[in-house]
Amino acid sequence: DSSNAGLMVVDRDTLTQMPSVEVFIQELPAPLTPRYYRNVLPEVAMSQCASCYQFFHSDDYELLVLQKGCCPFCQSNKDGSGNDTKTVTVGGQSVGSSSA
Repeated sequence: DSSNAGLMVVDRDTLTQMPSVEVFIQELPAPLTPRYYRNVLPEVAMSQCASCYQFFHSDDYELLVLQKGCCPFCQSNKDGSGNDTKTVTVGGQSVGSSSA
């Protein structure tokens, strides 16, 4: 089935054995369950909108937030300044929340 191309399903043990800088979580609102993704290019920084949970290349996302003042996907601007994102990986290292 071509709709599942690139899809990899793993169990909890396999997931915990993957390097944490390569795995990130898409937290979804209830009743949806979180989705786990593996970044096959961990040197590429990723950002996630805290409103729509979409992932973006950090450079692209930050530029669009600076230009438009909101998420390019959902148009969210939670705090009035566009700071509604969290950076997932930067240069292959996991980091916590940060502003765009």
